[in-house]
Formats: sequence, C-alpha cells, structure tokens
Amino acid sequence: MIKEYKHIKFLMLELNRETNPPTLKYLCANKSQEDLGLVQWYEPWKQYCYFDKVEGIYSQSCLLDIADFLSQLNNLKNNPK
Repeated sequence: MIKEYKHIKFLMLELNRETNPPTLKYLCANKSQEDLGLVQWYEPWKQYCYFDKVEGIYSQSCLLDIADFLSQLNNLKNNPK
C-alpha cells in the first residue's frame, strides 16, 4: 500500500509482529525517493508515531501530511471495521 501526498509518500514495509496485536510499519519518503523516517506503533503511547531518520526540514504542509497519515492509522487502530 502506498499513500501519496503532495510532497511525501508512505510505503507499507512490514507487519510488526512484536506488538500485540501486530501492527504495520511504513517508510516515509520524499518525491526524490529519499527515506525521511518511519511510521510505526509506539507502545508506551499506544499510538502510531513518526520516527525521523534524518535531520529533516519540513514545511507546514509536510507536517500536516504526516499528521493526517498518523491520524488515519490511529483512527483505524482504535475503530477497526
């Protein structure tokens, strides 16, 4: 699964079997295919979070895209269909 936004995209990497229940890991990349970070379940906070891999500089719209993606994942996790 790939979720694309204006400046960034998220690619599903793997199923994280270390969480209970298992959760998904996503790679965040820019349009130049550079890896920016990971989105994965953060057990201490009981939610999906963004883990930066680089010392990035993000515009407001990029941060809103990351926040939107996190919100969608957390909503699905909390309200499974």
